[in-house]
Amino acid sequence: MVRVREHPSPERLLKEIIDSISAALRAGVIHRDLSPYNILVDPEGHHIIIDWPQWVTPDHRNAAMYLERDIRNITSYFRRAFKVQVDEESYRQLVLGLSR
Repeated sequence: MVRVREHPSPERLLKEIIDSISAALRAGVIHRDLSPYNILVDPEGHHIIIDWPQWVTPDHRNAAMYLERDIRNITSYFRRAFKVQVDEESYRQLVLGLSR
C-alpha cells in the first residue's frame, strides 16, 4: 500500500480496510502489527491484509491496545497519504460493532 500514490476512492478503501479489521475481530483475531506495509492493493483498488504471524486473540491482556494501535496506524496513514478526513473514534466504533 505504501507504493499507492493515488486511489479512485481512498475513503472507500479505508472503510473496506476497517471492515476487514472488524471481520477479523469477529473471527477472534487482532492483527497486532497492522500498517500500510501489511496491506496490498491490487490494480482494481481492492486490498488484502498480510503478515498475520503475530496476531493475538481478543482476550489477550494487551488486545485493546493492539487493536487501537492498528486502527490508529491505518487512519493516520490515510490522513497523511490521501488527505482523508478521519474520525478515529467513529472507525473504532465501527470495528467494535458499536456503529454502522
